[in-house]
Amino acid sequence: MDLASLLLLAVVPVSIEFIVALLYLLVPSRPPNSPKHFNRHRIVQITTRDAPPELLRRTISEIRKYDQDVLIFVVTDNQNPVRVEGKNIKYLIVPPDYKNGKAKARALNYALEWKMQHFPLDRTYTLFIDEENLVSERLMEYLKHFHGLISVGPSLFHRSGSVLAWLMDGSRNASDAVFRLLASHGLPAWHGENVIMRLDVEAAVGWRSGLAEDLLTHLAIFERFGRIYSWHDYPVYSFSPMDLKDLFRQRRRWHLGLFEALFKSKHPLRFYFGYKVLVWLLVSLVILIGLLHPGLTIPAWAKVLALVGVAMYVYGWVRNGVPAPLVFVGAIVQPILFVVETLTLYYAIVAPTKQFEIIKKPGYAKI
Repeated sequence: MDLASLLLLAVVPVSIEFIVALLYLLVPSRPPNSPKHFNRHRIVQITTRDAPPELLRRTISEIRKYDQDVLIFVVTDNQNPVRVEGKNIKYLIVPPDYKNGKAKARALNYALEWKMQHFPLDRTYTLFIDEENLVSERLMEYLKHFHGLISVGPSLFHRSGSVLAWLMDGSRNASDAVFRLLASHGLPAWHGENVIMRLDVEAAVGWRSGLAEDLLTHLAIFERFGRIYSWHDYPVYSFSPMDLKDLFRQRRRWHLGLFEALFKSKHPLRFYFGYKVLVWLLVSLVILIGLLHPGLTIPAWAKVLALVGVAMYVYGWVRNGVPAPLVFVGAIVQPILFVVETLTLYYAIVAPTKQFEIIKKPGYAKI
């Protein structure tokens, strides 16, 4: 067996994982049966640094389209934001001298402490979204009835600008399929958006500072509570990066956050993340070997792995509403998309940063 085939053997578990996750999509998620007369407080929390009011107005309008009464918290460290006024909208402004956490975790911890002072821990549920997210009607209905501890749901992606960036986000939908499989069995899925969490769970752990505060926090939740996760199939709609520069910056933060979790977390699950990074690196080496040795013989089982890789992206594109002709073209050039995705990993390695970078989304560009 040649070197390329040996390296590709490491990819087999990832391919099997996705195939199982794809088959598990046939199993419907189970909406909760809400107890009668269950008195709960419902919050949609939008965390932002300095989003234009037009962007927040769009996000809040979508919420109000489906729910006139839910509380909406806008959490920001901007001391003088241009406020979006309306019923049950509250701005939580993080004081300059507040010290609990860094970057986004700092804002999340401030909001957490405020909620702990004003709401009962066991009857308050927060839906966490980002400033550009658009909620769905089914998600808002689900929030009315959810009474578990934590529930994670999918994100779907609209095109912002770059077609290439939009196509590359197809892999994120494939990750959601795997997250669905994990969370349906109580295991953690680490979205920063479309997460519903009961206040006592949030309070017990707090938000961990880092470039990927969601990953660090979900690992801490799993370490503290075990298999308490659930999954809902009701999406939020987000937006792909507007260009390749923003895509590389976004992915760099994620990769560095993943490396951070490998060292900060003590939970054995961190080795699962390390394995995923290793797979990326190994496949990129195989592609490099193929470019240097164009006559290399590819075994049949490796071709099946390649088809599974294409299927992962195609699944995401269909979910995101990518037009059929573009799906066809994308399937042909999928290895190139994977190479670009892998380059973002190398970019994180050779040009690391500790800065929590904000990626501009539609709404910024129009201001």
